[in-house]
Amino acid sequence: MSWAGLVISVAMLVKLLAKPGQSDVKLCIAGITAWGISWGFAAYLVFNGWEAGEVIELVIETDEGTRTARTWVVDSGTVPVIIYDTNMAAIKALQSQQTVILTRDGEQSERQPYVTLAEEAEADYLTHIYSLFGDKYGPSSSSTTTFYKWMGGPRNRQVAIVELRPL
Repeated sequence: MSWAGLVISVAMLVKLLAKPGQSDVKLCIAGITAWGISWGFAAYLVFNGWEAGEVIELVIETDEGTRTARTWVVDSGTVPVIIYDTNMAAIKALQSQQTVILTRDGEQSERQPYVTLAEEAEADYLTHIYSLFGDKYGPSSSSTTTFYKWMGGPRNRQVAIVELRPL
């Protein structure tokens, strides 16, 4: 969607400069407004969907300081598992930590993160984790995919599966 808006904006500008008409200004304003509203609506739907299910907070120490990640969680047996989509520096910081602080249902606990990059994980393990997320969060999961298609995908990011094991 971001690229479509850019292409349409350039096309409207070229038309306006090549052969201006009285309706061009109104058309440009209407187009930009519609584009902005669609971005806002997509963001609202996704952010609302992200907060609709169970969301945990995970406190991680990085080189830049303390980072709090809000994310979905599922239980694989008795171990909470998250899918963490972030930059490689944050993943390395998480891999190097002995403990992280997990806040779930208002209660804090210390956990040991066990990090597996999705690209290095076994196919059966990934299928199992993704099916748990699909079962628990259902349509909200597909809204994330739609969000990234409309807004443009995140750059320089990696996906990690993080098991939050008890100490």
